[in-house]
Amino acid sequence: SNSDITRFFLFAEGKNIRQLELHYNSSLSLRIPLTEPTSSPVALDYNFKDEKVYWTDVAKDTISRAFLNGSSQETIVSRRLSNPYGLAVDSFGQNIYWTDGIENVIEVASLNAPYRKVLVIENLRGPRDVVLDVTRGYEESMLCIQESKIF
Repeated sequence: SNSDITRFFLFAEGKNIRQLELHYNSSLSLRIPLTEPTSSPVALDYNFKDEKVYWTDVAKDTISRAFLNGSSQETIVSRRLSNPYGLAVDSFGQNIYWTDGIENVIEVASLNAPYRKVLVIENLRGPRDVVLDVTRGYEESMLCIQESKIF
C-alpha cells in the first residue's frame, strides 16, 4: 500500500499523481487513488506534518490536497486563481505558497485558516516555480525574493 513507502518521490503523469519508492533496487510506482480525478496536475509537494500531498491543477485552476491513499481529498484554494503553477508547502509554518503566471504574483495562504496574501506582485513576468528554504527563516527568505526580482 502507499502508506508502506517511507521515502518516495512524487510526480504527475498525465492526469495521475504518482509516488515512486526511493530504494536502490526498486522501481515501484503507485498511483494515488484520488476520489475526484485531476485534470492537469503540475506542481506537487508533501507536508510531512499532516501527511498529505498538495498539488496545483492548471486546467481547473485549483490547489488541492489528499492523503497518500487518496482519502480526504479537498480543494483548498479555488478563487482568484488564473494559472496556479508553482507550489511549495511549509510544513513548519503550515503555509502554502504558489505562483500564478497570468496574474504575475506569488501568494501565500495558511493551510488551516482563511488567511491569504499576495507576497510579490511587482516585476514578475510569468512566474513558474517557487521553492522554500526553511533553514534560513522568513526574513532571509523574503530578502532572497526581493533580490531575485532584480534579474
